[in-house]
Amino acid sequence: ADNLGYVNSVDEALKLIAEFEIGLTTKFSFFKAKSQNTGGRCMRYLRSKNSFFTGVPFLILRRKVFNCQHSIDRTAGEKRKRKYAEEARNKDFVFKKIRFLVQDTRKFDCKAQIKMREILFFSENKV
Repeated sequence: ADNLGYVNSVDEALKLIAEFEIGLTTKFSFFKAKSQNTGGRCMRYLRSKNSFFTGVPFLILRRKVFNCQHSIDRTAGEKRKRKYAEEARNKDFVFKKIRFLVQDTRKFDCKAQIKMREILFFSENKV
């Protein structure tokens, strides 16, 4: 509770995610990342109640989002197209016995996500 959910390195964060996955017997897969273009940007100073601001300016370098393995099915459209194409091909003569799948996907629209931000603090410029 001292560091409000923050860790000192990316490796430490990934270790915590691995421990969390073992505890839940689920996996989180990498979904997307966004890097900040720091070329023309200045340092940020946050002064709100919800921020972790300690008087030290910082830059948010990178944001990463990890989704639960049971999140939304991102290939559902492709699967549907493939199924319709197969049905169209086998419309006249069906020689192949088609296996009935009760559940065609492992996805359950789980909303669980892990959002990480890589932050660079400038401790020598404390306000």
